[in-house]
Amino acid sequence: MTKYFIFITFLLLALVFSCNGRYLSMKTELDSINALAESNADSAAQLLEDMREEIKGAPQELIMYYDLIGVKTDDKRLIRHTSDTLIIRVAEFFENKDEDGHLPEAYYYVGRANSDMNNSDKALFYYYKAMQCDSNLVTGHLKSRIYAQTGYIYLRNFLFEDAKNMQEMAYFYCKAESDTLGMRYCKEDISTISILEDSVKVDSTQIKATLLKIMQIKEKNSEPTRCILADHVALKPMV
Repeated sequence: MTKYFIFITFLLLALVFSCNGRYLSMKTELDSINALAESNADSAAQLLEDMREEIKGAPQELIMYYDLIGVKTDDKRLIRHTSDTLIIRVAEFFENKDEDGHLPEAYYYVGRANSDMNNSDKALFYYYKAMQCDSNLVTGHLKSRIYAQTGYIYLRNFLFEDAKNMQEMAYFYCKAESDTLGMRYCKEDISTISILEDSVKVDSTQIKATLLKIMQIKEKNSEPTRCILADHVALKPMV
């Protein structure tokens, strides 16, 4: 009986170590795919497709990571977001369990989904939430993308000065990360905003209404850690 018990215990331990090893291997593979998505989203998407069946039996944290990378690769391939349901679920999971620091990027992609769906209020809300995360988790590269996307929302609302401020901050972080391509895009955006500012006439009432919305969004995010973006938004007085 004792020998049988030892044998069963040995088998169970072997099974546990085998599963842990397989999941560790899957996480390493997902890390590689996530890195690849930055430069070659098409190849990253194909690798994710190859893992589709295997990931179904993985722990929930790996499944959520897989889904996050999937949303990211679609965004990188310029596939327009039509829903935020999946990425909201991912963000909510990482709010409760995030050992590897994926929450800021999850928030960013909730913002991206809502930007694509022309839901500017919700997009700004989640961009701000991303910037409120632990500063050790919000990389310079992610900051540059958040500032750039925030700038595009301001531009769509004819807030030219604030849009330029955001692109200048995006440029700052691109430069800090030695992202020469990002720096070039930021310069082009700043130039475009200046041209539009000189050529477009905007109703001041519309601007005031938009600024009021932005201030309300910031108030909703007024948690103990201040919203970093607010430090760099030159809001005009509403008179």
